[in-house]
Amino acid sequence: MITYENDFWSYRKDVSDKASQYVQGLLTRGIRKNAEDIAEVIPGAKVQNLQQFISQSKWNYTQVLQHTALNVNSLIGDPDSAALIIDESGIPKKGNMSVGVARQWLGCLGKTDNGQVGVYAALCNGNRSALINTRLYLPECWIDDKERCDNAHIPEERQIFKTKDELAIEMVDEALELEIKFKFVGADAGYGKGLNFINELEKRNLQFMVDIHKDQIIYVNKPKPFIPQKKGTRGRTPSEYTVNEEAVQIDDFTKTIRSDKWELIEVRDSTKGPLVYEVYVKQIYVWNSTMGSRPRLYWLVIRRDAETRSDYKYSFSNAPAATKIEELAFMQGQRFWIEHAIKVCKSDCGMADYEIRGWDGWHRHMALAMMAQFFLLKEMIYNQDEYPILSPRDVMEILAIFLPRKEVTINSVIDEMKKRHNQRMLTKRSGEIKYRENHNLNLT
Repeated sequence: MITYENDFWSYRKDVSDKASQYVQGLLTRGIRKNAEDIAEVIPGAKVQNLQQFISQSKWNYTQVLQHTALNVNSLIGDPDSAALIIDESGIPKKGNMSVGVARQWLGCLGKTDNGQVGVYAALCNGNRSALINTRLYLPECWIDDKERCDNAHIPEERQIFKTKDELAIEMVDEALELEIKFKFVGADAGYGKGLNFINELEKRNLQFMVDIHKDQIIYVNKPKPFIPQKKGTRGRTPSEYTVNEEAVQIDDFTKTIRSDKWELIEVRDSTKGPLVYEVYVKQIYVWNSTMGSRPRLYWLVIRRDAETRSDYKYSFSNAPAATKIEELAFMQGQRFWIEHAIKVCKSDCGMADYEIRGWDGWHRHMALAMMAQFFLLKEMIYNQDEYPILSPRDVMEILAIFLPRKEVTINSVIDEMKKRHNQRMLTKRSGEIKYRENHNLNLT
């Protein structure tokens, strides 16, 4: 297990006390997990110190993220059973100054709205999971505005547009460099669309289970790509492969599956007992022009609600040909656990509670939230023999008894109120001065 004692240095100054205060705040129930609220309850914590620690301090958040990944790996990493799952999550934000904020799809709201989107990686094994890495997605409207990027202190090397697929692959590569132990990579249909993400995983000889959309084209019989011969003397000589075999959309193919071909499979255990779906699997071929002369042989994994026979989910996998249907169904179901990890990190570890605008501050807050989630995971695993269904919420309630809190008196409440009022007045005065300077008004 790696300790974090050497991770929090800024300008040769040890700031681990601020890290301890911040993480204690993230693990404290009943408050918003931002610097101001944390400072109100954690002994010794001061708002300005915590704000400086998150936004301006120079400790290495990448190193903290990597150490958290290695620690999670030591608990649940396994080359035969663990999965590295990719997903994204949006956080609604007002205004236009917070780094990466834009009108974009926010899954948490189920609609397009103003907010930030992070791409996350989680290590999952059975019913245990934790986030281990993240990348902030920067829409093109940000990359096209150099001044805006500089004002948010985005590093020069990050002021390049990258798709969510590319950000996800960066995290896969970092997991490989750290020697994180996992059997396969999983992702939702946002990363299965277009097959670019899948192609990159194959280049790295990685096993995958990636969801796809219902309009994905497949071939039941192996296609034989060829380059057409040139007809006549005019025009360009053909250079791209094509095929003559008939393709079919997955949703149309699904309609041809006989009812006796579906199998009832227990995908995972849930809070309400075993979660059972009807599952169908078949090896099919996938090909598009980017694959040249080499069509791919994948497992097509389809599941649907066992009672309503609706709510279909489709996935591709390059698992070995001998893989049983139960294993494929289990692998497909593992994507649930990154959704669970994101939910826990938001609800219990304050992942979405920050009030930070800049690049470094966003990543530092995320690194500490994941560090806090690792602590919850560790406590659940270390106590699983005595409390086999111990939850993050249970651990948080126990921590509420032991974590120190500032003594609350009428005088302490008034003192904190005066500090907030003074800060608001300073902020207001600063805004007035800036407004008058910009409009050439006399200062009074």
